[in-house]
Amino acid sequence: MITGLGILIALILMSFVLWGDFNNDKVTALIAIAGLVWSVVNSIITHNKGEEYNGKLLAISDFADIYIYSKDAYITVANMSSYPVYLLGYKLNSEEEKSLNRCPLPCSLNGSYNIEVPAKIYYSRPSEIKFESYQGKKYISSFSGKYNGARWELHSEKRKAVQEC
Repeated sequence: MITGLGILIALILMSFVLWGDFNNDKVTALIAIAGLVWSVVNSIITHNKGEEYNGKLLAISDFADIYIYSKDAYITVANMSSYPVYLLGYKLNSEEEKSLNRCPLPCSLNGSYNIEVPAKIYYSRPSEIKFESYQGKKYISSFSGKYNGARWELHSEKRKAVQEC
């Protein structure tokens, strides 16, 4: 803003020096041109600052994480990110992995995925859920738990970034 104002004042002063006499048409035209130049410079500076701030804000909110909790006899997975994540699969009790083929998990309170746990499992040994961010980064969230007859008492660990799932 100060740079643009300085350019405007410099152009106005130059017009008085160049034309010597203060012909209103010339002065008006030069002031209009100076105003135009000032507007263009200011819009460029504002645009650059806006891009810088947007980059910082995106970096703050750009994370991928899920929340694993119990809902009745199900283990429920919810998206805790600002952007969608895609569930790739899960493995319960170190058994065979179930693929979910990039099942989208929206970033809303209503969007969740329920994992139906087989009745024979009452204690969950280390289990894991694989998911992917909207940018293609892959993660694994590990959890374990115990079924108390009505719901799961779960303990989950922080997600870990992986190269391939």
